[in-house]
Amino acid sequence: MRLILSNNSLRKPAPLTPEAIFESKYDWLLRWAMHFTQNDREAAEDLVQDAFVRLVTSWPRIKENVEQVEPVLYSYLKYCYLTEKRLLARKWESVRFTRLSEKRRIRFSWRPSVAL
Repeated sequence: MRLILSNNSLRKPAPLTPEAIFESKYDWLLRWAMHFTQNDREAAEDLVQDAFVRLVTSWPRIKENVEQVEPVLYSYLKYCYLTEKRLLARKWESVRFTRLSEKRRIRFSWRPSVAL
């Protein structure tokens, strides 16, 4: 028995687009994001969205080497997570220092009512 090849098998595969990558890699990237966010689905979906936005904005540089899209997406996801974590830490520090300065201001603004 001989294997007959059709003309379809000789064609080059269609080039990948960001939309096709999104459809094929969304679940994979969401699992990693769930791992990073300790199963916080909303935060994980936000991270995945940020990673895909970075992919689309850097698409002109990446499209020549589209075979390496998984490591690129993982790196984007990791850096989006670290950036978000860093921003939250800065926000917390800002709130903490604001609260400390308010406490000091209240504590030091107290004056005894009796004149010495």
